[in-house]
Amino acid sequence: MTSLAHKNRSVLVTVTLSTLFVLFATHSAYAVPAISFDSFDYARDFPGPGTGAAVITVTDSAANTNPGSIDTASITVTSLANPSGIQLSLKETGVNTGVFQGTVEFMTGDYLFPESRTVTITQQDTSANTNTNQVDTISENIRSDHSGANPITETFSETGVNTGIFQGKLNFGGFSSSTQGIIFAQGGDYVQISIPGGATWSLITPNSDVSKGALLVNPNTDDIITATYGAIFTQATEGLRYAPGGGGGGIVSPGLVLDAAASLGGSSPPPPTFSLGAFAQANLLPPDLEKKLLNHDPLDPIGPSNYASVPYYPLSIDGNGYLIGGYANTLETVTEQVGKPVNVTFTTISRPLVHMSIYTNIHNISDEIADSDTYITYDKGQPLQIVDPHGFFSKVTVDAKQDGNKQSISYNIIFAKSMQTSNIIMRVWDDHHASQDIKFFDAWQAVESGGTQTSGSNVPQAGLIQNIEPQPSQVQPSSQTNPELVDIVKQWGGYSPKSISDSEMLSDMGIDAKYIPSWYMKTSKWVVSNDVSPEEFVNAIKYMYDKGIIH
Repeated sequence: MTSLAHKNRSVLVTVTLSTLFVLFATHSAYAVPAISFDSFDYARDFPGPGTGAAVITVTDSAANTNPGSIDTASITVTSLANPSGIQLSLKETGVNTGVFQGTVEFMTGDYLFPESRTVTITQQDTSANTNTNQVDTISENIRSDHSGANPITETFSETGVNTGIFQGKLNFGGFSSSTQGIIFAQGGDYVQISIPGGATWSLITPNSDVSKGALLVNPNTDDIITATYGAIFTQATEGLRYAPGGGGGGIVSPGLVLDAAASLGGSSPPPPTFSLGAFAQANLLPPDLEKKLLNHDPLDPIGPSNYASVPYYPLSIDGNGYLIGGYANTLETVTEQVGKPVNVTFTTISRPLVHMSIYTNIHNISDEIADSDTYITYDKGQPLQIVDPHGFFSKVTVDAKQDGNKQSISYNIIFAKSMQTSNIIMRVWDDHHASQDIKFFDAWQAVESGGTQTSGSNVPQAGLIQNIEPQPSQVQPSSQTNPELVDIVKQWGGYSPKSISDSEMLSDMGIDAKYIPSWYMKTSKWVVSNDVSPEEFVNAIKYMYDKGIIH
């Protein structure tokens, strides 16, 4: 089931442009992207050989930016148990295919275990407690990606007479084969611990394969898995399918615990999360709120809330708290007044935050960060960076606060002129470079004090720590040399430490416009790699401007 968000659909215009566009068509044939699972339903307790993992496929010719090598496509995968989800970089299936694949396994606990560490396995199985006067044993099969279809069989002893609880220890080692008590498993391996009729999965770290991951799911009930790529998503269900009665018959799926002495130096920290899903999963919130968060609809508008029992609000606008349910969210649009202070605060429980950018002046549900030309970037210990080519802001400051493990970053803004209803995309990372993106559709708009949308305001541009002024309206011929043009294209296309907006690059080329279709950014790679000359690139830009494609 593949769903395409239906708001603000854009029209794909196919044009034939000079030599560059012949090359462009040769490099890639653009089509509507698609994302899919390889099944509609998954069994987390799949007991046989193989990973049993979900395979996720993205088809997007626009992401095939390097026709001579393997590209990647980034997605977010979430569950009801983990609404913030994990991020995967799917790998292209071959050179120039435009098809990308990756896998995700489903964990019923935090089963990310470092290589060469020991875990304690606890298995409850009352049906195996056959001798009420002595300690019983139970056998379990363990296999990894490296060990292949042939598992090792471990025998675990009952913790006491008539307890029905069995325990044992297992080491994940980087050896050439599996032996008793040691399973041959290296970083990035899925490991399965199975009994007749059921299985439990884990992932060995460090995992260098960014196309595979493990996702937390509800341990005793079915879960809904959502994979999101840009503005499109697909869903599947997963749960207990092999154990009798969904884990019945006195059998409880194995619980895995990393031995405390070996837990130091474990897996990478999780990214900052701006969802209260973990609180909902732990039944720490009111039932109606738990249901709302665990059944998050990214297109259902979120309004202000006033729950007294909420530990914190991940998003606050002008003092009103909003409960965030996932990677993509739609807000009831907040109307701000030109010339009046605005406060937008993001709060999370995480490691210390060192970077946060908010991108705005983006109006389509399919828009990404690359489509924004107006953004504010906070970097701890660095001057605030404000890119505002249209002059929307007259004053911007940012405050960062830390209270224990609770982190808050507040943007204090005064609009200088009106802005149409816009999305906000937020990107943040912590002091260990664990990062997270989150989208807010229809988040805000700015209007004049009379409540009307106008084209500008007389509020002076002042108080900006850093500001890029609006570009001049008069078209001037480009006098750039080839090396200068290549440098400009690098800055615009993301191949330089310095970044410039659409309007800045167009101004450097003597064109008074602000918008370049996002798909055209792919061509900057060809200029950098000398597959296309700067002159061809500029001629195509001017052709699209004359035809109204760039405006």
